[in-house]
Amino acid sequence: MQKVYQRGEDLTIEIYVPGDEKKRLIIGTDKAFISKYKRDNPMKPPGFCMELRKHLGKVDRIEQKGFDRILVIESGDTKLICELFGRGNYILVKENKIIGA
Repeated sequence: MQKVYQRGEDLTIEIYVPGDEKKRLIIGTDKAFISKYKRDNPMKPPGFCMELRKHLGKVDRIEQKGFDRILVIESGDTKLICELFGRGNYILVKENKIIGA
């Protein structure tokens, strides 16, 4: 992972895969997709975005839980849990403790 941006309710996570071009994982409360296009992002990142930058590093795994609309991004002992529905949440967990939401 290289950078994290937040625009409204959407998160953009820049992912670099060696030997490939930069990809952007766009996550919203109702969607998740990968894009190669750069989006305009706010000049000053919100507090939660700063927490993500602080705690997330190398992405080890991205997983959808069964057929649920829940996406889990793992980075070492830290997980970002994304609920992909109406008023879903982003929950940052480290060692099974919530450190941000």
